[in-house]
Amino acid sequence: MMSRILVSGLFLFLFTACVNDNMTSSSELKVSISDVYFDDQLSSASGIENRNHSLYIIGDDIPWLLEIDFDFNVKTKFRLAGTDTLVNGRTPKDLKADFEALGFLNDTNLLVLSSGSLNHTRDTAYIFNIYSDNLINKKNIRPLYESIKKHVNMSIEHEINLEGLAISGNNVYMLHRGNVSENFIVRINKLDFNSYLYSSDTIPSFEVFWFDLPTSNDLISGFSGACMHPNDSEIIFCASMEKTNDEVNDGEIVGSYVGIIPLTTLSKGKYTATLLRENDKISRYKLEGLCVKDSPEGLNNSNYVSLLGVCDNDDGTSYFLDLQMITN
Repeated sequence: MMSRILVSGLFLFLFTACVNDNMTSSSELKVSISDVYFDDQLSSASGIENRNHSLYIIGDDIPWLLEIDFDFNVKTKFRLAGTDTLVNGRTPKDLKADFEALGFLNDTNLLVLSSGSLNHTRDTAYIFNIYSDNLINKKNIRPLYESIKKHVNMSIEHEINLEGLAISGNNVYMLHRGNVSENFIVRINKLDFNSYLYSSDTIPSFEVFWFDLPTSNDLISGFSGACMHPNDSEIIFCASMEKTNDEVNDGEIVGSYVGIIPLTTLSKGKYTATLLRENDKISRYKLEGLCVKDSPEGLNNSNYVSLLGVCDNDDGTSYFLDLQMITN
């Protein structure tokens, strides 16, 4: 059963102790929560997209791509990974595909990525056509993940952990979660990436951009989700915090940031971010994915963006957050 919690007038403010040289003042970014939806049937929501009056949802321990309506009722679900290992509707940690990121390559084809944090089970890209309801391509992209690891000199005891995906008109941006290493964004030309996904074995060239994300109580935040701003010139991201020592195991949920990265300052690691707080206390939502919602306000105000976020509760349940973002 799904229940709805209405939260009015909650604002996200920057936790001032976390300011660093690359982060712009929170006065330039305000985000409010208008609604919170609790879903005890959706396990570990990790990504969300909005297209044609439907929401597309993935979870990191379920094998399906879900299509739901805006009342959060499941319309259809499409199997991407195996279901033979499910336990109480969830795939065990060492076997799960770990779907962590999704985004539209074009108007019809939705890309779903496994995180890469384990060999064999978490290294596949899935391309799903939302009009034909068919999986049109599936490819192991471990060679790309290994190339990225080599490029960033990632130590052997650590693993890549791609948790965010934003796709612009020209480029694909993959966000690596740095909860035990550094946060970075990988940029790949979209045409080259499409060629790699569909036909070529040649690893596309890429660029890597490093980000010094904010900390709270000495705990670093890590990229956990992303989408493109409607202006196609900024990445909207979320970065969550949890007490864990590796890329595989979950930890105590501490809180989440929401921020904006202008593409013009990508190479400098510049961003604006706010920390989710309720009643002057850090809200312990583990925000894992964001998408832009259609809204009349957004059509008339370029400084306003309506967002929908998904939160993984690490217990087989999830939250949806309605967010309103205003930039100055």
